Amino acid sequence: MSGPRGEVGTGLLAVLEESRPALVRLFSKRGVPLADAEDILQETMVVMVERWERIKEPERYLFGTVRRLISLLIRRRQRARCVRLEGAELGAAGVVGSPARAVESREDARRLLARLPRRAGRIVEMRYGQELTIWEIGAALGLAPSGVRKIAGRQLERLRRAAKVTGSSE
Repeated sequence: MSGPRGEVGTGLLAVLEESRPALVRLFSKRGVPLADAEDILQETMVVMVERWERIKEPERYLFGTVRRLISLLIRRRQRARCVRLEGAELGAAGVVGSPARAVESREDARRLLARLPRRAGRIVEMRYGQELTIWEIGAALGLAPSGVRKIAGRQLERLRRAAKVTGSSE
């Protein structure tokens, strides 16, 4: 490979090769399955190629990015597990048992979301409905993660207040 991209590729591959044993230990220690580890490394490499010129310590950047993505993966799994557990507990209590109630709840949520400004509603839906991370939403909408976090938090609180006022049903 020649040119700047070739140098980036060569440098990145060298960092990855040197870091391979430590990366394997990290993924193993955190219980990350092979398929997820591959996805995390691919995402990390894309980020590093895009920012290569600004990265002063490639190995440190590599491990920091990998650790952050592992943490996001673990949080996403925990959130999904909590939702499943809450659903099971509500079902056992007879709260969610009926399909008609589930449809009614979705309709209530849609009506409340429709009250939000378009962009804010989209962010809330992406964050809590699709369970995307603030980084994924920020990348999709061209916003900083901190902005996504603020908007999602404020709008979620706004939805909670509206649900209390309406009794969660209009």
